[in-house]
Amino acid sequence: MYSGYTFNEFAIKVPNATKVAETLAKQGIYAGVPLEKLYPGHADKLLVCVTEIHTTEDIDKLCSALKGVA
Repeated sequence: MYSGYTFNEFAIKVPNATKVAETLAKQGIYAGVPLEKLYPGHADKLLVCVTEIHTTEDIDKLCSALKGVA
């Protein structure tokens, strides 16, 4: 999708990123920032950030939740 170096943020492609983020927020999962808010025309992209405070279990929970709504 994008090329270049990343640190702890990356974009993922999901159908209707805003709806996905809102749905997961209702489940207590902050999935990231829908990029359309910053870049019109990117309604299918979600900016995700993972840092050292996120456990493997946190990341697995996010991945499972994304599979459930995407």
